[in-house]
Amino acid sequence: MDARYQVQYDFQEWHDVDVEYAKKSGLEQGISAGKLEMAKRQYEMKYHQDGEWLKECSPEQIDIFIQFILTDIGYKELKEKVLSFL
Repeated sequence: MDARYQVQYDFQEWHDVDVEYAKKSGLEQGISAGKLEMAKRQYEMKYHQDGEWLKECSPEQIDIFIQFILTDIGYKELKEKVLSFL
């Protein structure tokens, strides 16, 4: 194989890998952003309190929030439980 074609082939292979990585990364970021927005809405609808504090939470804390929002728990206790999870 000519070196020119090898370089072109290698470039295409790396380009394909980069595109797939970017798609996966973008999808993961979109899912995280969607979970955050849904968590914020749920909190504000259920408790009539500002949910901006959720923007400071890690993805793991958002998952904990999602588990607790469906339980019969006060907004202060919910916030404490979520923020205490590191």
